[in-house]
Amino acid sequence: MTETIHAMLDSWGYVFLFLAFCLGPFGIPVPNEITILTASGLANAGLLDPWSVYGVIASGLFVAVNAGYALGRLFGAGLIARIRQARLRRYAERGSRLLDRFGSIALLLAFFIPVVRYVMPLLAGAGGLRYRTFALYAYAGMLVWTLLFFGIGMIG
Repeated sequence: MTETIHAMLDSWGYVFLFLAFCLGPFGIPVPNEITILTASGLANAGLLDPWSVYGVIASGLFVAVNAGYALGRLFGAGLIARIRQARLRRYAERGSRLLDRFGSIALLLAFFIPVVRYVMPLLAGAGGLRYRTFALYAYAGMLVWTLLFFGIGMIG
């Protein structure tokens, strides 16, 4: 998988990182954890600029999270019903259980669960969670998750 990421970075550069995180919820089959670790490792080796790597990753994730919330608000319960019928069913159920158990803080926790990190904003938007509350917890989770994995890649 890291060879694929290297090849994509060689071809597309920083645009690949942005798109990998921005389009992640829409079926791009590149695991975020591996992508961020690989990119930050390359930054640590001096092959990429660390500030640019972090910036495009955080920007892509920011766009994805906000798009998910907006889609949830726009399409609401109908979208959630379709997700539950699709192959994302188990992730939507996991996200719903997290929301039931932890409330808004589940948005922060969801970043540490692959795929759920992208389903959770849809659930929050469809559930009518106020944007201010959504932003507080989702952005905190995004910041913690990206800094943790970026940091691991930089020292690894």
